[in-house]
Amino acid sequence: MLESTFMSGWLKTIPGRVVSAVGPLPAGAVLVCVPAVLVNYGPMPFASDWFGILYFPLRYGAALFAAFLSFKYRPPFLNLVMFCATFLGLFAFPAAIEGAALRERGRVTACEIVAVRERNQVNPDGNGNIDVTTHYDHTLRCADPRVTALTTTISASRGHRDVLFDPTGRTDPRWASDSIDPALLLWIGAGVLVASAAHRLAGEFIPEAVQ
Repeated sequence: MLESTFMSGWLKTIPGRVVSAVGPLPAGAVLVCVPAVLVNYGPMPFASDWFGILYFPLRYGAALFAAFLSFKYRPPFLNLVMFCATFLGLFAFPAAIEGAALRERGRVTACEIVAVRERNQVNPDGNGNIDVTTHYDHTLRCADPRVTALTTTISASRGHRDVLFDPTGRTDPRWASDSIDPALLLWIGAGVLVASAAHRLAGEFIPEAVQ
């Protein structure tokens, strides 16, 4: 009881308000990154599809945990924007980890696209609405025989393209030209967190500025 009273009192102090407002952001970022670290640098079993099923609630639960506090502040249109930006921006960090791993151990192989098959994935949202995502399965003939196919959401015409792949099979191959600088992804993620933190601190200490 005494500890509960102490904590509730501390959360009303300036340091407590700062921690309660901003603390979920780095905590959520760390939790979102855990699966990416395990998949790309952990023991091989952690890169299996079975663990992928477990990572899904961890990734999205952590992102929701970090972003949801945005709704505490005003005005309504801004907190919605910051919620969406925070939720999506957090995934720049695991993307940077994956990109760094590919740069470290990835290989580029020359490939010929011999066939492209369109495939639609139906995703019910639980509210009676249906979202359809189109995937394109590219059949490849590559200089490195370990690469035989690549799936994207944008179709590529037949011809020759370089493919970046992970020899360990931890991450899916991608077009070499689509590789994004991991440092840029880190800057994007950091920028989103700074903007979200500024929004929350303004709501805590200068509420008239965000009314």
